[in-house]
Amino acid sequence: EPVNETPTWQTVTKVFVTFGFVRADALKHIPFTGAAVAGNISGLDSMDDVGVLAYTAGKLLLADGDSYEENAMSGDATIATGGALTLAKKQLANVIADPGDGEAIVVTLSGTCPLVTSGAETRTVADATYAGQEMLLAMKTDNGDCVVTFASPFNQAGDTTITFDTAGDAALFMAIEDGADVEWRLIAEDGCSGMIGAGDSDLDTVIADPGDAGAIPVTGSGTVPLVTGAGAETRTLADATYAGQRIALSLKTDGGGACVITVASPINADGRTTLTFADAGDSVLLYAVEDGADVEWRVASAIGIEGLDIDTDDIAETANGGIGVPMLIQSICTAAGAEDEVVLVAAPRKLKIVDAWMIARTADAANVTLKNVANAFTGAIAIGGVDDTIVSFATIIAEHDEVAAGAAINATFSAAGSAEIFILAVPTA
Repeated sequence: EPVNETPTWQTVTKVFVTFGFVRADALKHIPFTGAAVAGNISGLDSMDDVGVLAYTAGKLLLADGDSYEENAMSGDATIATGGALTLAKKQLANVIADPGDGEAIVVTLSGTCPLVTSGAETRTVADATYAGQEMLLAMKTDNGDCVVTFASPFNQAGDTTITFDTAGDAALFMAIEDGADVEWRLIAEDGCSGMIGAGDSDLDTVIADPGDAGAIPVTGSGTVPLVTGAGAETRTLADATYAGQRIALSLKTDGGGACVITVASPINADGRTTLTFADAGDSVLLYAVEDGADVEWRVASAIGIEGLDIDTDDIAETANGGIGVPMLIQSICTAAGAEDEVVLVAAPRKLKIVDAWMIARTADAANVTLKNVANAFTGAIAIGGVDDTIVSFATIIAEHDEVAAGAAINATFSAAGSAEIFILAVPTA
């Protein structure tokens, strides 16, 4: 503190106790006598125990347990002679030099590492130095993919690698304490292969088709475009790596042979473990779930995969004990007189009629006959004469109960009337 007389030891002690340091260039104005004592200064006869002083501006006098030494501020801050403390630029403004192919990125301080490649290259990243440390990796110049491998997983999926394949790809990491370790965690990324960033999907990553008899990689989520040759082919798919993982399989090019993929564990409640891709465009989306100690695939959706998607080919065989999903055809038909009214313009595929009924929408006493184009498959039944009455057609004539794909179903009225007609049918081969 300011004094007008020669400083006393009480004054000097107060400076050290209050601030923990004294500017070295201020000490040249203070007459010291006596010896250095741990914890304070009393009776300094000389500067011997203070160490070598150069009185360099901006340095501090710090105790090391035996003496006081001049020490410069760290690289992150400077102090002026007048006492003003200036902090260095923000953490990520510090540039971490790209070490080059196959080398380790320095992790002593926070900062940004601009990656420059001259071909397919790699880098490594050790665990962080301290919690709260930040590191931004960005592809500055792209002349080949750069795969960066971390010493510990950087996300909950257990990923340890991240690929930069386009100039502008970037990933921000922050260090956290994980038990006794200080590990990196991925905070945000944009464009990096295999990661999910703003506007990205985990299915954006293309997983290469391994070819006939090959194993499809399951290290991460992605899409597999299958390409087959003229003959029948196979693939295998191991259990998933982590819960929530997704994989989309699709037949991109059908060379003429079907592709059968065998999955390590059942993919649905029926215990199915195979997927057959027969035509270009056939596809299935699988997602991973925890099943006890295992992480297994489950079907989310399927198109064209025999036995998984519901289409009329899979539900067609109704004859001789076959299984069929019924279709209900409904139409309100109103006749001004004796005439035909269209119930169904064109059957979506071949149908077998199993039942028919109508609800009277007028009190008219007209008779109605249902026809397969022009051939009756029911008898002539009266609407009922009472509005809103339900009337069954009672009989289905076997000779005309199968309607060809594209054929019409008509209702013939004997007189004016209105009825809502219902026909129950199943697809048939």
